[in-house]
Amino acid sequence: MDPTADVPDFLDEPLDNLDARLQRMEQVHQLQQLQQLTAADEQRFASEHPDYYDALNHVRGRLREQLLVAGYGENQVDAELAQRELAAAAEVLQRGGRPSEYAYTLAKQHGYAGGSQYDGEMDRYAEMESQHAAEDEHLNAMMSELQEELTPSDVPAERLVPHWSE
Repeated sequence: MDPTADVPDFLDEPLDNLDARLQRMEQVHQLQQLQQLTAADEQRFASEHPDYYDALNHVRGRLREQLLVAGYGENQVDAELAQRELAAAAEVLQRGGRPSEYAYTLAKQHGYAGGSQYDGEMDRYAEMESQHAAEDEHLNAMMSELQEELTPSDVPAERLVPHWSE
């Protein structure tokens, strides 16, 4: 959006120019307040629902697909997504609702099954780490045993010093 669009020239219409600039500043201020309210609401909601951002990404992904099918270019999709999210947040707030709760419910309506896509992955990772730690411990024990069994006097000198043939 061009901030100077629809702003009359100051020299031609000074009062209209100032009025248009004040209106634009008020719009920017309202947009910033909306973004701050939405961000604070998301943080609170995410603390209550740890999978909130997964749900939000699910909704964004579905809408992204719809926009691409509708003919939006890849470079237009992000701007359209942001504009639609802010419009929905403003509407929900005006009705006294929570934008994050709306997005979470919308995600479920569009097939989000709940839970993080990483649920279970951390358990599997921890299990693998435990298994690797046990294997490392076993290998370290074997190495210690070998080091105790093998002293330098047990190794022939030719094995300790490499041979170079001329």
